[in-house]
Amino acid sequence: MDRTGFVAVRCTACAAHPALDDTLREAVRGSRGGILVHARCVLGEGCGGGFVVVQPCDDAQRATRPALRIGPVRTTADVAAVANWLRAGRLDPRDLPAHLIGLPAASVN
Repeated sequence: MDRTGFVAVRCTACAAHPALDDTLREAVRGSRGGILVHARCVLGEGCGGGFVVVQPCDDAQRATRPALRIGPVRTTADVAAVANWLRAGRLDPRDLPAHLIGLPAASVN
């Protein structure tokens, strides 16, 4: 899988790990074609916080694959995993810990 751009939408309505916002901001700045958007709860009120929805896209910000729901991002290790995943630019869900994408690793295509 080649490197790809993305739009990352961070839920701001619910509590999140304290390092999530700053770390996401840094990862997006260091990425190729990344955009960070802060929005009210992206999954419905009371989602539990710490969720990020990532939409892989091309250079014109057109969706190239389905969006991925990532989270909840609860620990420092989770924050680092998401940031490193964004920086790598492949946006392959199999490169994230299974608990962050809400699916068993074997179910991810």
